[in-house]
Amino acid sequence: MMDFEIKWKTVGKWKVNVYFLSDGGNDVWVLDPGDEFEVLDSFIEECQYNVLGILLTHGHFDHISSAEKMKQKYGVKIFMHSKDKRIIRQANLFRKLAGGVGTQITPTIDRFLDEEKSLSLGNKEIKIHHTPGHSPGSICLEFGNNLIVGDLFFWNKFGRTDLPGGDEKNLNSSLQFIANEFLGYTFYPGHGTPFIFDKERKKLILDKLNGSTN
Repeated sequence: MMDFEIKWKTVGKWKVNVYFLSDGGNDVWVLDPGDEFEVLDSFIEECQYNVLGILLTHGHFDHISSAEKMKQKYGVKIFMHSKDKRIIRQANLFRKLAGGVGTQITPTIDRFLDEEKSLSLGNKEIKIHHTPGHSPGSICLEFGNNLIVGDLFFWNKFGRTDLPGGDEKNLNSSLQFIANEFLGYTFYPGHGTPFIFDKERKKLILDKLNGSTN
């Protein structure tokens, strides 16, 4: 049995990557369940997953749309950093401003990850890193040689800071942490294709931190 297995579905207008993290068995954490609950629900049934809980890398509307429906159906808890509480409450407003159709059920967060260092997955652990910048409560999740980065960092660009809760100084600090700690890891972003964090990607970060033009 492999140490970790990660699958994903890309859903909705904003093409959010919803990740399903398991240890190769049936137990799974669901990360950032965006739009198209029926698609995600069918995938869970198809894979015969046992949902352990829902993890939110941050509280922006496109990453949380199906969280409450999933919580109610599977009787699980939703986990998030408390610094994104305000963003969660404003989700439907910003969904509308972004051209989204309809409204979503605002999820009730059951457990905040502010003091948590890790969560269990079988006999393994998922390490939690608070990485603010894209939002105040953004987190990255480390498992094995992999890192789920939310909207902090993509293949060739960085997370936006012009959305609710964005902060350039905090983003740069989080990117510095990423550059120092995770060379060689596979990164799983909130949008777009996963990639290896190699020396070229690290140079992108260092150039940004040094004020160079990308």
